[in-house]
Amino acid sequence: MKFYQMAIEQVAQILGTDSNKGLTLEQVQQGLKKYGYNKRANQNNKSLFSLLFNQCKDPLFYFLIASSVIIFFAGSIFDSVIILMILLLNIILKSQIRVS
Repeated sequence: MKFYQMAIEQVAQILGTDSNKGLTLEQVQQGLKKYGYNKRANQNNKSLFSLLFNQCKDPLFYFLIASSVIIFFAGSIFDSVIILMILLLNIILKSQIRVS
């Protein structure tokens, strides 16, 4: 049985802790010695430019750019600008998620 399938009291008993008080200082220090700090093991130090460029590799991105250009020349400038703004927002949001 996995931890998420057990009652809180069972998990606390297995882990040797109190579910109301949490870990003792000694347990925390032992955990740090055994497992280290709780941080990402593989931190990418990619530049913001490379993160933004990687967002543009999706074929759907190129399809939407082409659609925006076609719509622009068809006379619907507003719709073209909206598509481009949404693409830009998508790139920014995806880059923020990967940076943080």
